[in-house]
This record gives sequence, C-alpha cells and structure tokens, in this order.
Amino acid sequence: MTQKKILLIIFAIFASGLHAQTSSHDKPLRVSAIYPTGTEVALGDSITIEFNQNMVSFGKSMFTDAAIPIKVEPALECEWNWVKLNTLKCELPFDSRLAPSTRYQITVLPGIVAPRGQSLEQEHVHVFETITPAIHRVNLVSWMSPNQPILKVQFNQELTREQLLGNVYLYDEVSGKEIPTTIKQHSYDLERSLRDDYFGRSKRYLYKRRFTQDDAVMVLPDENLSFESKVSVVLSAGVSGALGQLKSTKRLVIETSITTFTEEFRLLGLHCRDFHGESLFITAEQPLDALCAVQASVSLEFSSRFDDINLTDYVQLEPSADINIYLKSGQRITSSRNTFQGIGSRYVHRGTLAPDTNYILEINSEPPQSVEGGRQSSLASLKDGFGRTLSGPNQIKFKTAHHSPMMSLRTPLVVDSADRYEPMLSLQNVEDVTIIYDLMDGHGTIRNQTRQLRNFDQIDVVQKQPLGLRSTLRSASGVMYGTIVGSATFEYPLEKLEWSFFAQATPYSVFFKLGALSTLAWVVNFQTGQPIANAEVELFKSVSTKLAKSDSPIMKGITNTNGIVVLPGFKTFDPKWDLVDHDMDENCAENRECTAYFLYVETDEGQALLPVVDDYQIGRSRMIFNDYIDHWATTAQKLYQPGDTVHIKGYVRRDRHEHRTIFQDGHFALCVSGPREREYEINNITVNEFGAYDAILKLNKQTTLGEYKIVLVYAPDSSLAEVCRVAVRDYDEIDVYSALELSRSDSVQFEDEENNVQFLQFRVGGKFEVHEFKTNPIRVSQSFDAEYYEREDSMIITTKAELHAGDPYANAPSRVHVTISAKTLPVKVDDDYEYKFSAGRYGNHRKRSWDVGIVSDEFQLNRKGFYEYTIDALTSDFYYGEITVETSVASDRGKYVAVTSSVPYFGVDQFVGIRRPVANYRLSYSRGIPIGEPWPINVLVVSKDNEIVPEKVVSITVYRRGKQILNGNYTWYRVFDCEVISTVQVEACDFTPPTETITKFKPKFSIPKAIHINLKSTSTQLSVNVKV
Repeated sequence: MTQKKILLIIFAIFASGLHAQTSSHDKPLRVSAIYPTGTEVALGDSITIEFNQNMVSFGKSMFTDAAIPIKVEPALECEWNWVKLNTLKCELPFDSRLAPSTRYQITVLPGIVAPRGQSLEQEHVHVFETITPAIHRVNLVSWMSPNQPILKVQFNQELTREQLLGNVYLYDEVSGKEIPTTIKQHSYDLERSLRDDYFGRSKRYLYKRRFTQDDAVMVLPDENLSFESKVSVVLSAGVSGALGQLKSTKRLVIETSITTFTEEFRLLGLHCRDFHGESLFITAEQPLDALCAVQASVSLEFSSRFDDINLTDYVQLEPSADINIYLKSGQRITSSRNTFQGIGSRYVHRGTLAPDTNYILEINSEPPQSVEGGRQSSLASLKDGFGRTLSGPNQIKFKTAHHSPMMSLRTPLVVDSADRYEPMLSLQNVEDVTIIYDLMDGHGTIRNQTRQLRNFDQIDVVQKQPLGLRSTLRSASGVMYGTIVGSATFEYPLEKLEWSFFAQATPYSVFFKLGALSTLAWVVNFQTGQPIANAEVELFKSVSTKLAKSDSPIMKGITNTNGIVVLPGFKTFDPKWDLVDHDMDENCAENRECTAYFLYVETDEGQALLPVVDDYQIGRSRMIFNDYIDHWATTAQKLYQPGDTVHIKGYVRRDRHEHRTIFQDGHFALCVSGPREREYEINNITVNEFGAYDAILKLNKQTTLGEYKIVLVYAPDSSLAEVCRVAVRDYDEIDVYSALELSRSDSVQFEDEENNVQFLQFRVGGKFEVHEFKTNPIRVSQSFDAEYYEREDSMIITTKAELHAGDPYANAPSRVHVTISAKTLPVKVDDDYEYKFSAGRYGNHRKRSWDVGIVSDEFQLNRKGFYEYTIDALTSDFYYGEITVETSVASDRGKYVAVTSSVPYFGVDQFVGIRRPVANYRLSYSRGIPIGEPWPINVLVVSKDNEIVPEKVVSITVYRRGKQILNGNYTWYRVFDCEVISTVQVEACDFTPPTETITKFKPKFSIPKAIHINLKSTSTQLSVNVKV
C-alpha cells in the first residue's frame, strides 16, 4: 500500500513538471513595458523594453550582433544591448541624449525570437514626450532703476528669438499687470558688466546684443513696475523649443524673492535683539518699549544701498559713543524689506554702547561741516546707488537694557594649600546670592551648608567676592563643591541663575592613567613638582551629589619613591567602564542619583581628590561637549542599477567625550541623497538594543545615475518627516557633503509646519553608486616604464587589449592622449606651512596654463593585442605635476574602450622656498613686514627627495608693486638684491621695506625658476625673485 502511494506521488510531481514545461514553452512572447512613459520626460532618460520572459540565456553574449526589429521615430543612434535577461536598452553615444520638445514613438516589430522559439506575433507601439519649454532658474543681475530689475532667466532647453518674443513677461504683484520685456543675448561678459554697473548708472544694458538662440537670456522690463512690488516671471503657453515641435501647454508663473525698491530712499529702521534673543525692529514712526540687549549688535536698514560711502560720517549718536558703521557683506540687494535676501542694505554698528541708556540716532542727509580751519566738508550728499537723496524721518530713539546678569567662577579649580590665594567669584547684576555646598576635608564630610553673600548697590558693574574656600575648610586641604544660586536684579528670562562648582585646596598634583588591565597614579608636590613617596592612594565610587570617602575602596596602594603606584585595570571592577559616560553632574537627569569614580590621595601633609571623569584637567578652560552621533552604514553591494532594491545595514552610537554608547531614546530616519537633487526618505527607522538598524530602499527605474550618500537624521523629541528637506537641502548649502568622513555630526534647528522647533542631528554614514552597466566585449590595460618621470626623460606607454575570455584582441585601431597638469609640490619639511616653495599650488610653472597637452595620436595594435608608444622627451615647464595618459581601443562594435592612468612628473629636481613672515598683530593679524624694520629673507633649498641641498647660490630680487595695468596686472619696480649660499640650516639676507607698498619676492635657480610670494609690509605688496 505504501509503495503504491509513493509511486502515485512521484507520477504526480513528474506530470506537474511536464505540464509546467509545456506551459512555459507555449507562453506567447509579448512586450511587458516600455520606458520612459508619459509627458515631460527628462532628456537623460533611457529607452528600455521589457519582455515577459527571458530573451537571452546565461552564458550568452549580452550584445546584439543582429539587427533589432525596433523602430524609433524620430530616429536615434541606438545601440541595443540586453542589460538584463529580459530587458533591452537603447544606449546612445556619450555626447547624445533625447531631444527636447519631441514626441517619440517606439515600435517593436514582429520578428524577435525568444530562446525557446516563441516569436512576437504583432507589433507593440509606445509613445512618450520629452520636456517642453519651462523656466529653470531666475537670478537678479542688476537694476535699470529702482523699479526695473534686470534678470537672468534660464530655461530647460534652447529657445529661439521668435519663440520668446512676446511670450516672456514680468508680473507686477501690486498692480496685477504683466509688464512686457526686452530679451537680450546672454553672455558672461555682459552679465559681469551689468553686475559691476549694479545701479544702472552706466546704462550698459542699452548695448545692442540681439538674441538669437540659447537656453539663457537677459530679461529687461519695458515699463516701470510698482514700487515695493514682488516680481514674478511669466512664460506664456504655446512656446516650442528650438530643437523640437511640441509646445508648452501651460502658462508658467515663477515667483521670485525679488522686490522692487521703495519710491523714496529712506531709513527703514533699526535692528537689535532683546534678552531672549528675539529680533526687534524699531522705526522712527513706531518706537518700541522693548530694550536692546547691550551685548548684541545694532544695525540700520535702508530701503536701498549706498555706493562707496562711509556712513559713519553721517551718523550722530546722542549720547556720543565710539562707533563705526559698515555694510554687512556677502549679499546683494534683492529687495527693500526682505531682511534675509535684503541684507545688502543693512549697515551694522560696531562700537560700545552703554547699558540702560536712552539713545537718539540721527542720519544727516547732507554732509557735516568741517571743524578744521573753517573749511567746507568734501563729503558728498548722502545718496543711494541710484542717486536718490535720503528722505526723512531719519531719527530713531532706542534704549539699551542692563548688562545680562552674570555669575562666573572658573571651575574645576585647584589652589595650593600652602598658598594664600583665594578663588574669586565674579558677579554682575545679581542679588540674593547663596552658596550651597558640601565640604570634604581632613575632618570628614559635612553637607548642605549655605553662605549668603552681601548685595551690591552698583548696577552694570562686575563685582568680585571671595568664594570662601580657605575660610570654609576646617583643615589646610580639602574639597568644597556645590551650587551658587542668585536672582537677577531686574526682570530677566531666567527666574534663578545657578552655577555649579568644584574647588579644592591641596598640596599635590595628581595624574591618573586608567587602563583596562593596569592603572597608574602619579603624585607630585604642587609647588616643586617633586614626587611624593608613601602617599596612600584609594579609588572609590560615590554618588556625585553626595560625595563621601568610602570605607571600602575598590582598590588602594602606596606610592613608591618616584611618587608612582600601579593598580589593577578597570576590567577587574567595572568591565564596561569604557562604554559609558563618566560625569559628575552634566549628564545626570533631574531627581536621579549619578555615581562617579574618585581617586583619593592622603599623606600627613594633606589630601587631594581627583574625579575620574572625562576631560577633567586643571590649568585650562574646561570644554563640555554636546552629544554627537556616530553613524556607520553599508549596503549589500556598492554598485546598483536603476530599479534595484538596496538593503542598508547601519549602526548608531552616541559619542560623548570619545565614549560611544547606544541610544536609549529618540527618533531616527534616513535621507538617501543622490545627484540632481534625487532624494529618497525612509522615515522612522527602528534602532534595536544593539544600536543597529536595517532598511530597504527600492530605487526608481529612472533614478539619477551617480553616487548616493546615506544620511542618518536624529530627533530627540518628536517623530521625523520630510527629513531630506533639512538634512540634505539646507545641510548642503554649508557644503557638508564636500567630505564624507566628518569629524563630528552636524546639527540644525528646524521649524516644522506647526511652528514647533526641533533640534536635529545628522551624519553621513556610507554611500553606494547607481550606474548602468555598459559592458564592452574587450578590456584594455596600460602600463609605463617608470614610476615617475623627469624633464627630458623618454616615456614608453604599453597598451594591451584582450577579450574577456583572455584571448588577445588583435590589430585594432587605437588612440592615445597625454596631458600634464600642475600639482602641489610634495615637499615635506618640519614646518612646510611656514614656507612658500617655488613649486607651490599657484606658482609652480612659468606658463600660466594648468592642463597642457603633450601627445594626441593614433596607432594600431599588433596581432598579440599589444603596442608600445614612445615619447622621445618630456619637455614641460611645470616644476612638478602629473602626467595623465588615456589610451582607447576601438571594439568591433565601433565604440572605443578607454583606460586612464597617471604618473608623477618632476620638471626640476630642486626647489627653493622662502619663509613667510610671522603673523604681525600690529598689522591686523596679517603676515606683514613692518616698514623700517629689517626682515630676514630666509631661504631653504630642498630636493625632490625631501633632502635639504647645501652649497647652492641663491640670488634674491625684491620688487615693489606699481600701478595697475590691463587685465588686473601691475607694473613692478626692482628695489633690492642679495645673494646667499644654502646650507643644511636656513640662510637669510635682511630686507627693510622703505615705504608702505605691496612687494613681491622672486627666488631663482641657475635654471630660472620663479617663485611669486605676495606679502604685505603694512599695506605693501612685495615680489621676491630668487635664483640658485
């Protein structure tokens, strides 16, 4: 019976397998999908065709040798390759892509045959449309008048003059009118000249530049817009591209942050901040009762910007104060009121204002009278860049607040018990100050002691009061620790001010090195530094807020004659000591007792107590770091194709004082950021008890190719959404992604849609790449006959081509292209930063070109797939650089397969350097040369092997800079010559700058090699020419 059942099961399995084979064999061949789809398709997208079954077998070539029955209209130079077993892709030439404003039709004709013999029975037609004309970006360039901006408008494709005429408008938000425009041909020279003529005084926008065809234009309004009107750019519907027939179907309105100026040139108001850090804006018409914090900067905002004028000369401040007002740089004017974009019209006051003072600030539109000799002032009337005189009212009244309440005591602090120095507490605008402390000295421990400090009548004055350490201790040495509490003498955001402290008097300095297996303590005399022998050393654990010496220490020992005692390591008493934070109170939550380790030292002369906490060190300011995050992320593979699934595995740690712990709370998310603003968000990922997470990301089939970075976002309080908006776009503006390995995670305060402020941290943890695998039937390699080359050397470049199976690829036409580029000199001396060498980044060659072609040639491989190409002599004038060789071999498919390699090049074998002047604090921290004082021109000669070269004659010539001539160049006048002989030490000759000027130094070798070192003597540029 059992045998019959087994036979029936085997027969059923065989029958079902046979049926499946028959069904698979009979499955009709059809097209599953064709991409891209729809309208507004990006020009960089690729055409791919997916079938419902495999079309090539494993082990077969993925290249299609036969003609493919696929028709593309309009025609494209498609090379059809199987990128997957069932997916065919059109690969275009490197410099080709889809045409804009074009309707493409792909027809898959009958005739394609699957490996099992199925044939496509009927044609499959697919249609998609590429992008139609749209505005890509709008930038303000300059102004024709206060209400006529000149804009640079960039489109997503090239357009012709005929297509744009009458179709580009400026929308006036105040009047609701569409303003007609004039279109001019864009060029960078024109854009630069218009930016230089920012206020339109030279009328450079009138120059005739007829627009023909481009993807960027200059747009000028034909009429005045309303004053104080926000500007938008309008592109009408029905505009076609220069290279296609499709027309845009929608009227596009692009809003900008550009606002026209006010009708009059006016003082808009005064900016300051209050105690809370909130911004205040005070106008002449509406003075505020709020007080400006005296420590904060004060700035004046105008409706436009001055042009080359010192505003300080026109400002009167009562009571008077030493002030200087300057334009806040870094921004151009883009509006009259938008304070973020309009920073160009904000002028910042620099000076000292008195606390609790009523000020009257007045701007005089006319120049003040000169008080010297009764002469009229030479200053011009106060006008903006458009020539408009400042209109009133120009008087603003404001009041400063008192100085912020302050309590300051350097902590932790240690004083010598044999000395009389008393730590002083600095107080300002604080009253009812109470010191709440515990005491630990030679007589034991007492707790919850208080001492009231007397109040002062003076306001805004820093008062000093003794902490009372020595008078409080009952023995010569001991520890006093606790909190100083006080109240502000006037209304202040904080109800109470607190300052924690830890102070002690001791005769000893204690050094402690805690290791995993062994521990070392070293005790020396505080004054003399002599070792202390026979000192009792104990390590104990205590609640940091209830410090007391333990009767049962963890370990103890006696110092030897060198003041040293060796004890067991932390593995013996706390194996996970190095995995947790160790702080006395900074990281201890409220209403929670935190424990800490302490090292106690005692002799007959006194005692010392050393908290074993992170970065506890006496003698420098103690910096308490915030928490940081460390993030490591990896993917299952480093290279993916569009449409693939990416598996991400990551680890997260909290990093504080270089100790890493696992997060116990908070919210996490991922932002995966790629090229062209392609972003993927994975919100609310879960970090397990091991600090690990995993995530799955499905790539879009049309995703952008390139490198993707995995950014972890952490929010301690609330869940995360739209994390890429903060972690990538805002973060990228400060160029964080210029380096993947960040020393610390960065953070940002972010206001969500409900106006809740979140404090977010984010860290790049890993990366992967997305590429299309454009494999080739051959592989190419190259090699050189040397590891580096010198001037006049010959160079042999060996090229080898072979099939992937290993057979030679013979007699193929090939190309070679060799270039050399200047590189930073690889000289490394002890203080190389202090030297400017003759092969530095900006002056390591005589000809001012950075990338020079040496060879561009063609050749043919031999029957073994080899070729040796010889360059007889390398004669580049670069002092040091890099030779880059690209060789490419033509495949039987008509495409070239290239390989690129680089090798160092030395144009000279010795380099001369001049020591830079030391930073001169009298000259605004610049590396300047004081006038009338000898400056030693220190010279050092170094070989390419980093060895100092002696007995070289170095000729030095100093030039003074004269007037500027064409193209930003200057005339230079010879002012000094000297000669030194190099030795293994630095040699020098003295030069004394006679006048205030710019000077240039040129050291030269016998084979002329120039070094240009721009230095300052007060405001003087020098040029030194050195010859060896």
